[in-house]
Amino acid sequence: MENKRRIDRETLAIIAFLGGPLFGPGAAITYVLYQVADEVGKMTEAGDLRPLPPPNPPWPRFIREKPEIVARVKEMLS
Repeated sequence: MENKRRIDRETLAIIAFLGGPLFGPGAAITYVLYQVADEVGKMTEAGDLRPLPPPNPPWPRFIREKPEIVARVKEMLS
């Protein structure tokens, strides 16, 4: 059973509003990054976080080897 969780825009708006003009944007970004990291963490293993081999940029391996994770993150943020 796959959980199709998305970023809750109402919660995001409440966090940004309560944080005020100084802390609101940072709190909202932290909320979004936590949600994405929680979802990606369920789909990856420790070896997926190692960097790609040297001729490639130093990105985590899952970006090239598991495109379904990148697609899931895009779906969450849309």
